[in-house]
Amino acid sequence: MNAITLLKQDHLAVAKLFREFEAAGDGAHKHKQQIAQKAFDALELHTRLEEELFYPAIETAGKDEHGPSAEAERMVAEAREEHRVVKALISQLKGTAPGVEFDATFKVMAENVEHHVEEEESELFPLTQKLLGAAELEEIGGKMEAVKKESSKPSLMSETFQQAKDLVTRVVDSMTGDSTPKAHARRASKVHVKTARTHSKAANAGKKVVAKASKAARPVKAAAKHAVRSVVAKTKSVAKKASAVKPAARRKVARTATRRTSAAAY
Repeated sequence: MNAITLLKQDHLAVAKLFREFEAAGDGAHKHKQQIAQKAFDALELHTRLEEELFYPAIETAGKDEHGPSAEAERMVAEAREEHRVVKALISQLKGTAPGVEFDATFKVMAENVEHHVEEEESELFPLTQKLLGAAELEEIGGKMEAVKKESSKPSLMSETFQQAKDLVTRVVDSMTGDSTPKAHARRASKVHVKTARTHSKAANAGKKVVAKASKAARPVKAAAKHAVRSVVAKTKSVAKKASAVKPAARRKVARTATRRTSAAAY
């Protein structure tokens, strides 16, 4: 794909995200932050493509025996400075909580991007077409596509999860009719209270079960002790009888042996 065509497509995609941000409404701060994050990702990748591939090609093509042409050098320098400003605003937004300040700063960032896009498409891109041939623009575009493809691989799964989160957020907002951060906090607090009550009920029920089991086990323990004592007593009685039987048996054997000896003598 031609490099200029690819960059223009990026411009349109970012402009669409800016419109979505505005259409989200004043209260949907969480949803607007999610849209903003998509815009940040798109702008950061777009900036990388321009600064690493597009601008260096313009600077190289604009050189003559006296160095870079003044026109090409000026336009690229201005473009890089505009990138620096947008990067600073994105960094500031990433550290700002959703709310009025976030929305205002995002609007300033969007206006800077729109100004940058207007200058690129009306001034820098026509100059680039003069400096670079169609074949070179196709080659640069191919490199840009490869970078974009590589950059999208790790984020494919996270994008799917993000879409699911966005859908859940919109469904909850539509059901409750209130999408402010305070409303989300109230709902989270209610869930927390319900969870705590459930845990408390479960703990009380567990204590009751343990108490009942302990009470039910008392007769069993007593019966077991009685049975053990009975067995021990019987064992002692049997042992006593056995010890009495042994001497009697020995005497009987002795008498029998004596009688047999006497009979043999006669």
